[in-house]
Amino acid sequence: MKKYYLKGSTVVELATQRESVISPCSVFQETASEDGETSVKAGRSRGESKVRKQYCKISRLLSLLSSTEFLEKGPVAQQVVCSTSLWDRFALQIFGTDTRRGEKTPHANVNMPAQTAQQIAPPQRILFPPEKISVAWRQGQGVGAGLCNLGNTCFLNSVLQCLTYTPPLADYLLSGEHSQSCCEQGFCMLCTMETHVKQVLFCSASAIEPTAVFSNLRRIGEHFCFGRQEDAHEFLRYTVAAMQTACLNGSSDLDASSQATMVIHQIFGGFLRSRVTCLSCQAVSESYEAFLDIPLEREAASSVPGALEGFVRPELLDGENCYKCSKCEKMVAASKRFTIHRSSNVLTIALKRFADFTGGKISKGVKYPEYLDLRAYMSQSVGEPVLYALYVVLVHRGASGHAGHYFCFTKASNGLWYKMNDASVALCDIKTVLSQQAYLLFYVR
Repeated sequence: MKKYYLKGSTVVELATQRESVISPCSVFQETASEDGETSVKAGRSRGESKVRKQYCKISRLLSLLSSTEFLEKGPVAQQVVCSTSLWDRFALQIFGTDTRRGEKTPHANVNMPAQTAQQIAPPQRILFPPEKISVAWRQGQGVGAGLCNLGNTCFLNSVLQCLTYTPPLADYLLSGEHSQSCCEQGFCMLCTMETHVKQVLFCSASAIEPTAVFSNLRRIGEHFCFGRQEDAHEFLRYTVAAMQTACLNGSSDLDASSQATMVIHQIFGGFLRSRVTCLSCQAVSESYEAFLDIPLEREAASSVPGALEGFVRPELLDGENCYKCSKCEKMVAASKRFTIHRSSNVLTIALKRFADFTGGKISKGVKYPEYLDLRAYMSQSVGEPVLYALYVVLVHRGASGHAGHYFCFTKASNGLWYKMNDASVALCDIKTVLSQQAYLLFYVR
C-alpha cells in the first residue's frame, strides 16, 4: 500500500519522498479500494468550474491539516480493529455509526486526510464526555461588549464574536474547566479564548480591546500580519485548529481515536463520506473525511439548500480524471459522491465569496433559512429530521478578500439578535439578519 502525507501544500509519498505540489489546477483525490488499498492521484481538471470545485475540496482538506508539527511527521492511514462496548456506544453518539453492525466508520483524527478502515480502534482515553456538550445556553448573560478595531482587525473582531456566541463553546469556556487543568506554560488558545469570552460577556463597558487574542495573532497563524486585513474564514479555521491543539494539553502520544474525543472536535467536527462507484463493474469504495466547516459554491445555487444539493450531487470521474478500479484493475469512469456521514453539533457553512484565480468577489446573493434540515444530505437520507437553528451570520462588504469590512449578526443567550460591527452592538430583527449577503453561517442543533 502506498503511503502519503501532506507537507504544507505538497503531497509527499512516504517511501520515495517524491513531492507533488497541490495547486488550483490539480485535483487531489484520495480513494480506497475494497481491500483497503489507498491510492492518491493528481490530474489536470477540465474546465474552470471543475477546478474550483476540486480546489474547494483541497482547501477543506488542507484546513484540517494545519498543524506544522503534525505534517512534518508524515502520518499514514492504518487498519484498526474495534472490540469494546465503550467504543460501540461512543461511536454511535459521535460518529452516528453502529460499529457492532460492521459498518465502516470514519477515522477519528480530524488532522488526518481521508482514509479507510473496516473498523475504528477504541480510544485509549475519552478526553471529554459527549454528554457534557450542551447546545443550548446554560447561563443567560444577555449581550456583551463590542470589540474595538485595533487597525484592520474587523476580521478578527467578527470571528471572535461568532465564537463568543457559540453556545456549547461559550458554556465550556465559562466553566473554566480547561484553564483549571491546563499545563501549558506558554500560549494556549483555549485559555486565551476563556479570558476573552469572560471579558466580553461580563464587562460593564460598551466595548473592549481584544488584546488577549490580537497580541497572539502570529501564534495562531504565523503568516498573519499585524495591521493587514486577513480573510475571516481563514482566521476562523486557524483559531479552531489552535483550540484543538490546546485540547491535547501537551500530550503527544494520544492515539488518533482519543483525539477525536476532544471538546472542540465534538462541537465543530463532523465527517463526510466519499463513495466512489465504478461505472463498469459497479464496485463501491468508501472513505471518510473529517470536517470543521462545509464550504459551498454559490455561483450555481440561489439558496443554501440548493448549494447543499450541489455539494452532495454525484461527480463524474472520467477522461484525465478517471478512477483506478481495483476490481477491474484499470482506469475507468466512475461516479463520486460526498454525503454528510456524521453531522456536527455546530454547523459552520462558508459560502464561497472569492474567485480562486482572481481573488475578485462573487457578488451573487444566496438565500439562507433560519432553520435548516440536513437529513436529505446525510449518508442516511431517510429518517428523523436533523434540524439546525441559525445563530450567527458573518458578512463581508467590499470588492475583494484583501480589502473591505467584516461584521456579524449574533443571537445572544436572551434570544435577541444583535448587529456587531467592531465596537458597535445594536439590536436588530430576524428580517434584517436573513437579508444579508452572508459569507459565513453558523447553525446549532
